[in-house]
Amino acid sequence: MQHVWVAPYPGRFLAFAWLIENVTSVMFIVLNIAFGTVSATDRWVFVVDPAAPPEVLAEAREEFRRVGRRARRRYLLDRISNGFLHGWPVVLLVVGISVSEATGGSSGAGFSDAMLVTVLYAGVASIATLVTGWRARRSVREVRDLAIEGTARSGVLGRNREALRIISQANQLGLVEQRRFLDHLWRVAMADQARSRYLEGSAEFDEGEFATLRRDIETAETTLHHWTTVERVRSV
Repeated sequence: MQHVWVAPYPGRFLAFAWLIENVTSVMFIVLNIAFGTVSATDRWVFVVDPAAPPEVLAEAREEFRRVGRRARRRYLLDRISNGFLHGWPVVLLVVGISVSEATGGSSGAGFSDAMLVTVLYAGVASIATLVTGWRARRSVREVRDLAIEGTARSGVLGRNREALRIISQANQLGLVEQRRFLDHLWRVAMADQARSRYLEGSAEFDEGEFATLRRDIETAETTLHHWTTVERVRSV
């Protein structure tokens, strides 16, 4: 669907790696304080207004491609660097055995000699992970804060597995179904974005206004769920 973009996200492996880094690395603690924490498992869905003119749609799609391509590259590099970093026990084992066999000495002596190599390896991998992790976190913020004219961002849709499944198979829908589905996605995204902007705004919090915004999301979600589970099935 040209009007819908499911943004790439780091995933569970990086979520676990970042959890370890946040606990053990002073540098990442400082970065989190300075720039705010980010989640590796949050998924965002961006929906372009179905009534937007072609030039707005084209501009949004180009921005989606640019941000998405950079984010996917950064997430991949961070996965690779974390894989190398957490593979240090394998390095210690392999180098230790190799040194012992080459020198004909005891395994203890071989592992003692291999420790220096492993420490150097872990040091270089740690520096690489620091750089790739910071860049990956930066992409998470770029996606989260992405604001394009005529588009709405939704975390609610990103947590809706049924909606994500249908989005991934949208080319199997007919034109009428695609338009109805897009209309439902747009309503959910707009309601979700309105609530997010209210919470992020500097205006004094009003429980009544927030309750109205929450009901709008619930109504839009209920309508979307009804379409995906009842109306669409009936029309198949």
